[in-house]
Amino acid sequence: MAKNRVKNSRVASVILTGALAVLLVGVFLFSGCGEREQVRDDALARVGETVLKLPEFNELFELAEAGFSGYGLGYTANRKETRRQFLNQLVEEMFVLEYARVNGLVLTPEALQKAEQEIWRDYTFVNPDDPILGKIKAGEEQEQAEPQELSEPPEAFTSVLRDQALTFQLWEKGLARRLLLEQAISRELDGRVQVSEEEIEAYLAENPVIPQMRPEEDTAYEKGEAPEGEDAAEPKGPSLEEQKRIARKVLEAQKAQDEYAEWLLELKERFPVSVRPDLL
Repeated sequence: MAKNRVKNSRVASVILTGALAVLLVGVFLFSGCGEREQVRDDALARVGETVLKLPEFNELFELAEAGFSGYGLGYTANRKETRRQFLNQLVEEMFVLEYARVNGLVLTPEALQKAEQEIWRDYTFVNPDDPILGKIKAGEEQEQAEPQELSEPPEAFTSVLRDQALTFQLWEKGLARRLLLEQAISRELDGRVQVSEEEIEAYLAENPVIPQMRPEEDTAYEKGEAPEGEDAAEPKGPSLEEQKRIARKVLEAQKAQDEYAEWLLELKERFPVSVRPDLL
């Protein structure tokens, strides 16, 4: 049976954009299953030796409200209930962060700087079709053999932070937390998530792909240049290779979230957890 391993970054990305936003019954604080001891100090929550205090919670909640990648706030009319739900999400992360602490995982300054620069580069691209900047850049090559190193965030990026009323320090803190979570998840789940060719074929057999028009066909119809009647061609669906690629991504996401949920249950049994939601 041929199997293909999912890259670390792929697994972590799938989990941090999906499973962390889903409340799993029996794992989290307010499910009514498995009461936690209340913290007797000023900590809002504690998992092993990983502690969350109210000021840090408020910072992370601010990031979530601004739409920081990796955090999703479920809509509720009651702000306090929204904060309680977000606390569930952070306690889930704390299990992973405690795992990272126990296993000596740390985020290096170099890794943080590299991630920052990759994000900043997205704010330096100039569209050649731009009526003003495109003309300025006319004749210049925007693609470079080596990625440009940025010593500081570009103005376009800092402008976004200002619009969201976020400081750079807070954004950087949130990014560092997310990167450490990715590192821990990748360390544990690398190798667990595998998809076989047989599974892909079975998925495609149960989920046939509906043919879609290709971009050039859409354009022809918009311009009124498409043939009509018997001369009209049937819309062409994606190739078999493309169908398999799509199926693999779907199956990877499903397996990654299943493995992550199982791993969380293991961490729940391993690390003591306490919380004081009344401090919210």
